[in-house]
Amino acid sequence: MKVPSIGPFFTFRFCDLVSAGLCRRFSFFIFATLSSMTRGEFEKLVEEEFPKAVPEKFHALIQNLAFIVEDEPSKDVRAAEHLGEDETLLGYYRGIPHTARGDNYGVGPTLPDTIVLYRLPIEDEAEHLQHTDKLEYVGMSYEEAVRKVVRETIWHEVAHFFGMDEHQVRRREDERDGNETR
Repeated sequence: MKVPSIGPFFTFRFCDLVSAGLCRRFSFFIFATLSSMTRGEFEKLVEEEFPKAVPEKFHALIQNLAFIVEDEPSKDVRAAEHLGEDETLLGYYRGIPHTARGDNYGVGPTLPDTIVLYRLPIEDEAEHLQHTDKLEYVGMSYEEAVRKVVRETIWHEVAHFFGMDEHQVRRREDERDGNETR
């Protein structure tokens, strides 16, 4: 879903971003992110936000899963997900969903599934949240906004780890957020 621009900026709703196809962020930001976070600080923040993003009852079920931070989706990921020049991802799950793992899963060496969080698109979205007119985001600091986007992205990608397809993830996000089901 692409949205019209207003002046040099493109606008859209946060819930459309996080719940849209593999956490796709539609529209290209013309303004630069005013990031004050190093990669190390971002990685620490991801580690701190994971327990808040996923309900505790699911923590023990999350096994053989690695979280990785990259700046942006690679050309290969962009091609695999058919992303246009004005689209990006906030996160990306790759692996064998928990629900599809058979009895022999993990016998012998098994590489972990991965959830990649894309730092620059997440920081762009956080910057956008700070400047939205939604009351719940008024006065939100940059770090609080980044934390919110990271939590939402982790939740979304972990739902894929548990076997939910994109439609199911979107429906659950709507239910969780009190929105009408799509």
